[in-house]
Amino acid sequence: MNKILTTLIIVLTIALGLMYTKVTQTIRPGAAQNGTPAILATTSQVTIGIATDKRMLFTENTVCVSRVVSTSGQAALLSFGVATSTTDPGPTTGYYIPASTTIAFDASIWGCTAVSAYGYIASTTITIAEFR
Repeated sequence: MNKILTTLIIVLTIALGLMYTKVTQTIRPGAAQNGTPAILATTSQVTIGIATDKRMLFTENTVCVSRVVSTSGQAALLSFGVATSTTDPGPTTGYYIPASTTIAFDASIWGCTAVSAYGYIASTTITIAEFR
């Protein structure tokens, strides 16, 4: 009887530990949960320059669900996070977005960090939107 009770306690402890681990998954601040409704919060057209003329597209916040960037006739490079000399987009760094492309950056993957950009080859106008 004592072995059965000990085994039962061990099994319950393991089961509760696994359930607790599942419930307390780490979610990034501002991350989108599955099934979260998205409402368009801001949208604008932004002119971005070449490498020497970087432009902040989004500031860091904790309430975004996704961010959308659409390029027109020229490609762009994006940088995620607080801009520094090593994280600014440049000719060999940054997230490349081809010309005439729309990309949605889901907050559950990318977070709601600051985003800056510049035109890859030439100055261009892009459209940006943030959903909350």
